[in-house]
Amino acid sequence: MPTSVRLGRKTEQQLERLARRTGRSKSSLVREAIAVLDEQLDAGPTIDKQLTDYMAKGNLGPDIGGRRAKAILAAGFGRKKRP
Repeated sequence: MPTSVRLGRKTEQQLERLARRTGRSKSSLVREAIAVLDEQLDAGPTIDKQLTDYMAKGNLGPDIGGRRAKAILAAGFGRKKRP
């Protein structure tokens, strides 16, 4: 099914360069990019997991397996908004 997509100049140049380097059509590269993104979104970590991982990497002190980050997240998500 034909689809039209508007790309900026830089993105179009990147797509053309990838097509030349890989010997593939621009259409096949776009299809693959969509399939990969769809797969990543389906299999990707939840926002809770992403935040836990991010906070565990930060300066949270001694922390085994992100336990402190999980506790901070749980406390933060459990709070009600102030009026």
